[in-house]
Amino acid sequence: MLWSLFLASRTFIHFSFEHWFPLFLIGLISFFIILYARKQEEKIQTYIGVGLACIPFMGVLLRMIITAYHGEFTLQHELPFHLCRLTAIMAPFVFFKRNRFWLGIFYFWILVGTMNANITPDLKNGWPHYDYIIYFLTHGFLNVLPFYAIFVYGLRINFKDIKQTFWVTNGYLIFTLILNYILDSNYFYTMRKPEVASLLDLMGPWPYYIFAGEVLIMGFFFIFYLPFFLIEKNQR
Repeated sequence: MLWSLFLASRTFIHFSFEHWFPLFLIGLISFFIILYARKQEEKIQTYIGVGLACIPFMGVLLRMIITAYHGEFTLQHELPFHLCRLTAIMAPFVFFKRNRFWLGIFYFWILVGTMNANITPDLKNGWPHYDYIIYFLTHGFLNVLPFYAIFVYGLRINFKDIKQTFWVTNGYLIFTLILNYILDSNYFYTMRKPEVASLLDLMGPWPYYIFAGEVLIMGFFFIFYLPFFLIEKNQR
């Protein structure tokens, strides 16, 4: 009976209470977790960081398991090759190792990519469908990780992080283009735009939106780098 509730199909309504409430709740819970973690020793901070990172990780795995169980798993849709899913899979290992290279990349990937995914969710089913629950657990807690890295791990972003993120992102773009051609899939949305409204709708048809997206992404990279640039400048 309970499981049938999680399969109940109801259309997700963008910019409604069911859209903003889970993000607000996750943000509020995470705010107090970060406050608590700041007072702990380094070892405990790492454990808490890994625990937070495991939530989106488990979200991606749980989605794959559920879709496989119901015969809905396809190589074209359920592999963890959308950028948010890839980040979720990597996150526990990055936060356990406190890997500076990937923490810098995650900062931009999450704040530019995942934040947009939370504002314009690529989601069809509303509460209480498992797709809805997993989507917000994955994307909502991903958005918390850069703030945890900054306020607990002491991460400070520099211009080198922008350059590294740019090259890694473009390398991944090439990888997904090849993968999508082989599988007839659309990971990283490099073959067509999401079905829901997004910023890509303003950038023309394929493949022009890919190049326009590169320019837009670099603009956002610099915007999210700006606070660290100003802090560093004022400290000189």
